[in-house]
Amino acid sequence: MKIRRLLFLWELPQLFLGFFMYALLRKKITYRQSYRDASVFAVKGFPGGISLSWFIFINENEAADVQVVRHEYGHSIQSLILGWLYLIIVGLPSIIRASKWNRLKLDIKDYYRGFPENWANVLGKAVFNFMAILLLIIIMHGIPASISCKNSNIANCKNQPVITYQQTDTGKLNILTQNMMLIPFGFVAPQFKYRTALLAETLKKGDFNIIGLQEIFSDTAQDNILEAWHGKDENLWTGIKEAREVSVLAAEKKRSGIQIIDAKPNTLPAKISVGPYYVLGPDCNSINLFKQDSGLMILSRFHVIAASAFSFSQMEGSDRLANKGVLYARIKTGPGENDYIHFFTTHLQSHDYPEARLSNLKELLSFVSNIIAGDLKQNKSGCSNGNLKGDFGGINPVIITGDINIRAFVPEGWAKKAGIVENTGPDSKDKEAKNKLSLTYAYDEQVEYESFMDEINNFTNALNTDQYFYLKDLWADLYPAEPGFTWMGKDWQTSESNPYGTDGNQYAIEEGPPERIDYILFFAGSRDFSLKPQNLVLYPANGSGIQLSDHLGISCSLQLVDNL
Repeated sequence: MKIRRLLFLWELPQLFLGFFMYALLRKKITYRQSYRDASVFAVKGFPGGISLSWFIFINENEAADVQVVRHEYGHSIQSLILGWLYLIIVGLPSIIRASKWNRLKLDIKDYYRGFPENWANVLGKAVFNFMAILLLIIIMHGIPASISCKNSNIANCKNQPVITYQQTDTGKLNILTQNMMLIPFGFVAPQFKYRTALLAETLKKGDFNIIGLQEIFSDTAQDNILEAWHGKDENLWTGIKEAREVSVLAAEKKRSGIQIIDAKPNTLPAKISVGPYYVLGPDCNSINLFKQDSGLMILSRFHVIAASAFSFSQMEGSDRLANKGVLYARIKTGPGENDYIHFFTTHLQSHDYPEARLSNLKELLSFVSNIIAGDLKQNKSGCSNGNLKGDFGGINPVIITGDINIRAFVPEGWAKKAGIVENTGPDSKDKEAKNKLSLTYAYDEQVEYESFMDEINNFTNALNTDQYFYLKDLWADLYPAEPGFTWMGKDWQTSESNPYGTDGNQYAIEEGPPERIDYILFFAGSRDFSLKPQNLVLYPANGSGIQLSDHLGISCSLQLVDNL
């Protein structure tokens, strides 16, 4: 709330100390993030946390922990309520209490049960508007400084809902991969702002709990998406400008339950921004002013427990203007130690550069191998439940999503199956061009797609000896006779049965044949649980749906199956 700044005299002592501490700790601040109306500073080597009005200072290893930040924000609200009395009523007792617990090594759970910590917990979880806080300030003039909620359950307090992101009880994952074509230039990406808003509304509907996005080539769009995903009252995220190098983060301690893994197949810079429910990046070195980040983003309603990324070493043509690469999140799906999935999203070299694309693919698979090596290493040391297969316990589910830019196999009768009006497209009046189109399809099927699948199969075979591992193109596996086109040029006419509707691809700026270039590569898992595909469809599935981009997305429902 910007209006809070108008009350600076009310919190003047705290603000004075806040500015002083900022000046004192500035060189140790590793990054800053916004939370509601406060600024949270992650400080290297800081002993715990302290809140001084809208200044919150937290040890960098705890700054990404939503519970810690909520608690400290609760103290910030105490400052707003108590004004000049905050340092006496809350600050001094809190410091004394913390010193006692550290000195005597008491149970940390008991620390938060007493005043003023229990009150801070209640306030930190509550959703306030400015008038509610103003009312509390007025009330505080007439009652003692102790506020509680019946049964200590803020969810029972009237008009104070709690926003939480907890896994569903259905045991089902609903995932989406979507190339968004969000480039802030209208001649390249038509209706950029409109489609950004559409995506934000789609996220708020809650149809998907894990999403891989590509081509978010705008810092503003990224911020809008993150805000829509987290909600205004769960604004615990940082944009790409606050991203940090993977190798540096990996050398630090685990940050609030999120492990940063340096599994890069090359030595190029790769900077990421990460939180409990998202991963963003990779970005390149900040000194390169002419290069956009990768435009990749992973969003999850389940807790992200590990993250990584890398940048491709070979890019050609206009793709050199973006730091394309791969983004990874290890996502917790249940209470068990091994209840997680490996989720990747990527965007390979575009246009007519098959050699660069093959280089990208090899680095992608090398990265995946480095990541899942953690499963194999853990299995070698033994498996707690005894569920061993072969010599080891298997590998957790692997999902690789994104715009691979390799045209998949095109089945016979593709036009009718895809709802494309025959004799349209660039070759509608040119028999020679039409034959050329068929030859183009045949070439891609025989050469690049086959090379693509050969790389996948070689990668699979290298890990398949004892691990029951098989990575597959999920669409080709489930619907081998369906084209599943995810992109087509602006020069094709479509029917009502096509997901683009009767108007064709209105967001496309190029001509080109229909093609399936967006993928979900999938391994079900061979450890404690596996994933069973329930439904796989284009997004939108038909012309009545909302078209977000020139690309169609792919959505998939996956059921968690217990293997024990």
